[in-house]
Amino acid sequence: MEMVVFTSKDCVPCQKLKPIAEQLAKENQIKLRYVDRENERPEFHKYGIYSVPSIILFKSGVPMQTIIGLANKLTIDSKIKKLKEE
Repeated sequence: MEMVVFTSKDCVPCQKLKPIAEQLAKENQIKLRYVDRENERPEFHKYGIYSVPSIILFKSGVPMQTIIGLANKLTIDSKIKKLKEE
């Protein structure tokens, strides 16, 4: 399973999400990757991401869940756990 965080350098909520994402990735033993709007714009278009921060949770390489905006740790964690159970 992989969590991909779509972010931007000038985005304050993105910076607040970073430690939450890192902690959840470690706790749930999943991969974590950041995609920066300024440097990786094609990937934003590929997944239809227009707002930052956004998270896509992938399972076996397939996008399964999208979270738009600054979500709290409990919300993200519950979505990760639900996907891991499926």
